[in-house]
Amino acid sequence: MSTRRPPLWLAAAAVASAWAAAYTVASWISFYLLRSPVHEDTRVIYVAAEAGIRYGWSTVYDMATLRSLSASFPEGQREITTGLTYDFAPLLAWLFAPLTSFSEPVAYALWTSLSLAAFVSAWHIATPYRGLGKLTLLLLALALWPMWLSFYFGQPVVVVIALEALEESKVVFQ
Repeated sequence: MSTRRPPLWLAAAAVASAWAAAYTVASWISFYLLRSPVHEDTRVIYVAAEAGIRYGWSTVYDMATLRSLSASFPEGQREITTGLTYDFAPLLAWLFAPLTSFSEPVAYALWTSLSLAAFVSAWHIATPYRGLGKLTLLLLALALWPMWLSFYFGQPVVVVIALEALEESKVVFQ
């Protein structure tokens, strides 16, 4: 049984990436638990999905409907009444619709968990390396500021990346 060590540069990159990823995950958790369990962008998506379920999918862009649904939020959390509106494609509201059966913080946590699963799937499909090199790329990508922002804002970017990786893998394996 061989105990071959990885190159020093790879081990150093893995350790640095692990610390950076741990910091990123801890900062997202602290923002979720200490600041606000739902980000404004995710709240707008949640309200649009709820409008689509209750009043039909043509209402996801109707400001009066979105305002009426967000009127039940606490005073500082009525973003739709202060200028934010739903400006995504209806597909995002459709994807978010099953999560409206949960409270907003739970829906936000579930959406982030689904996004993280999509992120790991895209990494697994698209990364060409094995072992520590592959793991280092996962940790490095997780540590990057754009990934943190994507998870924090509840953006569908990671889901799109996973779908693109899946599509590319079908092309490669055919």
